[in-house]
Amino acid sequence: MKLLYDVQRIVKALKSEYDKIQDLDTVDLSALTKAAETELSLAKAFPKSLAKALETKCESDRLDPIRPVQSLIPTLASQLGSRTCIVIKSAAHTSEEWREYPLISCIDIGNPSENKSQCNRTITAPLKVQQRQNNQEYFKERDLYNECCRIARRQGNELQPEPQKPPKLYVEKGTAEGIMKRISELPPRSGMLYVCDELAGLLAGADQYKNGKGNFKNTLLTAMTSPMTGTEERSNSDNGEIIFKDHTLCISGSRSEERRVGKECRSRW
Repeated sequence: MKLLYDVQRIVKALKSEYDKIQDLDTVDLSALTKAAETELSLAKAFPKSLAKALETKCESDRLDPIRPVQSLIPTLASQLGSRTCIVIKSAAHTSEEWREYPLISCIDIGNPSENKSQCNRTITAPLKVQQRQNNQEYFKERDLYNECCRIARRQGNELQPEPQKPPKLYVEKGTAEGIMKRISELPPRSGMLYVCDELAGLLAGADQYKNGKGNFKNTLLTAMTSPMTGTEERSNSDNGEIIFKDHTLCISGSRSEERRVGKECRSRW
């Protein structure tokens, strides 16, 4: 399966422009061109069964292999949380080490009707299935707990602790405070995936309920570079604060890039 990346066309266009303005001996684009022409080998990057599944998806939907991979990597990274890291540079104290955590966010940018959203839904479907199973198990435990409580009250016995709700593995929408609250409810060092069909709306509506004076954008940018830790003041949360314990946030989504001409395009951008 020979599928070329969009970057290959960009490189060729750049090379053509450089041919017109200067000697290519001073600008070596051969390595970049060669990399652009290299076929992405899913079998080398993923286990055999997973690579086969991705290849089947790409063949059936006529997708470039990089498209489902862009959704898969942040999905997997969100399940690792900050429990896993790569130590780039060791130090005498762990706090001084250079560590890289699985904080991965991918945006699939393309023209409308390129199956971006459908591809993202397919890749994140197992995570959603797991969330539904966790919820169903919790509802069963809750019903059993309520029945035990009724029996305990009649017999005058001590009530058992109430079962805890399962943590959110992903969120698809919600207010900035709601998303941060769900993240803080995760077990320490856990991660969450933000699945967004149109990522342009994530930042656009981030602080809409605070007249643009909130700090969600700063929090989001920080979460994309390091585990979330410390305390944030929130008016709608318990005790007016949200406590993060090395939680991580990964983002998977898409954005449609429409080509517009004329006055409407200039006024918008």
